[in-house]
Amino acid sequence: MCEPITLGIATAVVAGVGTIATYSQQQAQTAAANEAAFNSYQAQSRAAEQRAAQQQNQALFNLKNYNDQVELNNQKTLNNFLLNQQQTNTANLRLQQEYLMAQQQANLTNLQSEAQYQQQLNQAILTESRADTQQEFNRLNRDDALEASQAKLRDQQILKSFEAERLMASSIQAQGSILSSGRSGQSIGLLVNNEMASYGRDRRMLNRNYETATSDFYSANTNAFLLEAQGNSEAIASIMPRPAAPFQLPEIAPQVFAEAAPDPILSPYSFDPGPTSGPSYGAIPTNMPGPSPLGLVAGIGSAALGGVNAGMQAEAMRLKPRVK
Repeated sequence: MCEPITLGIATAVVAGVGTIATYSQQQAQTAAANEAAFNSYQAQSRAAEQRAAQQQNQALFNLKNYNDQVELNNQKTLNNFLLNQQQTNTANLRLQQEYLMAQQQANLTNLQSEAQYQQQLNQAILTESRADTQQEFNRLNRDDALEASQAKLRDQQILKSFEAERLMASSIQAQGSILSSGRSGQSIGLLVNNEMASYGRDRRMLNRNYETATSDFYSANTNAFLLEAQGNSEAIASIMPRPAAPFQLPEIAPQVFAEAAPDPILSPYSFDPGPTSGPSYGAIPTNMPGPSPLGLVAGIGSAALGGVNAGMQAEAMRLKPRVK
C-alpha cells in the first residue's frame, strides 16, 4: 500500500491534469467555434462580393451586348444607305451618259444633215453656175454664127455688086465692040440682042446666087438660134434643184435625276449599365468567451485540496502502530 502523501500527490496531479485538460479542451473548442464563425463570415462576405461582382459583370456584359447590337444595326443601316447612295449615283451617272450620248447623236445627225444640205446646195449652185456659163457660151456661139452668116451675106452682097458692075461693063463693052465693028443691018441687031440676052442670063444667075445666099443667111441665123435654144435647154436641164433646208432634230428632254436618300438615323450607344449594388456584408461575429483562467486556478486548487483530502483519508485509514 502506497504512502498517503504519495496518494495525495497523485490524486492532486491527476485532478490537476484533468482540470488543465478540461480547460485546454474548452479553450480549443471556443477557439474552433470562433474561427468557424469568422470563416463563415468571411465566406459570406466573399459570396456577397462575388454576387455583386457577378451582377456588375452581367450588367456590363448586357451593356456590351446592347452596344454591339446597336453597332451592328448602325452598320447595317449605314451599309444600306451607302448601297442606296451608290445605286442612286450609278443610275444618275448612267442617265447622264445616256443623255449625253443622245445629245451627241442628235448633234451628229444635225451636222450630217447640214453637211449633206451644204453639199447638195453647193452642187446645185455649181450646176447653176455651169448652166449660166453654158448659156453665155451658147449666146457667144450664136453671136459668132450670126456674125459669120452676116459677113457671108455681106460678102455675097459685095460680090453681087461687083459682079453686076463687071457684067454691066462687059456687056456695054461687047455692045460697043459690035457697034464699032462697022456691021450694019439685021446682023448687028441680032448680035446686040444676043449680048443683051447673055447679060440678062448672067444677071439672073447672079440674083439667084444672092437669093440663095440670103436663104442660107436666114437658115444659118435660124439654126444659130435653135442651137442656142437647144444648148440653153440642155444647160437648164442639167441644173440640180436646190435642196430644202434640213429640219433640226428636237431637243433632248433634260434628264431627271433621282434624289439621294436622307442621311441615316443611327441609334445612340448606351453608357449606363443599369442599377448595380455593391456587396452587402453581415455583422462581424463576436468571439465566444473561452474558459476563465480563474476557473483553471480554482480547479487546480481544488485538485490540490482533493489530493490533500485523499492523503489525509489514506492516512486516517492506515493502521497506526500502538504506543507501548
